[in-house]
Amino acid sequence: MSGNILRLVKGIEVNDESLSYNVINDVVYGDGHYLKHPQTIELMETEFLYPDLADRRTTQEWEDQGKQSIYDLAHEKLNGMMKNYYPNYIDSKTDEKIRSNFPIKLSKDRMKPNSHWK
Repeated sequence: MSGNILRLVKGIEVNDESLSYNVINDVVYGDGHYLKHPQTIELMETEFLYPDLADRRTTQEWEDQGKQSIYDLAHEKLNGMMKNYYPNYIDSKTDEKIRSNFPIKLSKDRMKPNSHWK
């Protein structure tokens, strides 16, 4: 959803190129549809947002493959991200200094990926 919002905030550019008069002309006097036109693929690759969690399978394919809910997909994605995420905002020297001044009980190793996100 945030990707769609960011795309909307970007706005819509309106000019001769974006209005595609030449493409309209090609389609009207050519195949009669936009599917074969090179601009269609180009715009699908740059202007269309394919959400990470959207399921584009047919209902039958989805059912055959276990009917996994959007919640389950999101949970899997989150777990994968948390298993591999380790913020490295603080260098080792600063970390040591902080730990020497405060009673931090969580070890550096415990903060790394795969230490507790299972």
